Amino acid sequence: MVWDVYDYYWERNYTAASEYYRENGNLDVPQDYVNKEGIRLGYWINRLRSLRAGIAKGTPPTPEQVKRLDEIGMIWDRQKRNKWEKAFRAAKEYVDIHGDLCVPIKYVTGDGFALGTWIQRQRQNYKKGKLPEENKKRLDKIGMVWQADTWENRFSLVKQWYQEKGSLKIPQNTVVDGVWIGKWIVMQKKYLEAGKLSQEQEESFLYNTNIGNSEKGG
Repeated sequence: MVWDVYDYYWERNYTAASEYYRENGNLDVPQDYVNKEGIRLGYWINRLRSLRAGIAKGTPPTPEQVKRLDEIGMIWDRQKRNKWEKAFRAAKEYVDIHGDLCVPIKYVTGDGFALGTWIQRQRQNYKKGKLPEENKKRLDKIGMVWQADTWENRFSLVKQWYQEKGSLKIPQNTVVDGVWIGKWIVMQKKYLEAGKLSQEQEESFLYNTNIGNSEKGG
């Protein structure tokens, strides 16, 4: 027996939305999307946006329903989300090129996007509890450093690893205190060979923990 038709259909559609999220990793559902059970999920998602914004007649989602939808990546403001996705792609491209996400605050991409400022804003939103959990997880996967970082901080983590392990053979997916030290050390070796490190950084890298000698000795 179905005692509340509205709740029944809401839960049915929410289940369909959860399945879409598990399969696609997001809830960016095309408006004309219909799942294999015939549920017009795209229409339902779009209507929820309109109801919550007050631009459609009907019962808006409750705070509890909003929370449940947020947990599976609901996109309430599509335009704002599209901007975030574009910025995220720029961040991922930076990681592919530089090996980390330690972006200088003044860094601007080739097409004029202020990536350094955007990264700083994500950190601030995280500290204030305003960053959606889904966004945080995706940034974590590409090596986001949630506290402003420096070369010296990263070097100290590598130095600590060397002192504990006696080797700099660090798997590239190794993360310590939110820093991908495996990828970082690979990039520093390349920078060293290309003469891109400062004299102080080069001396620290080569001598402060006998790193230079350990590398030469294999």
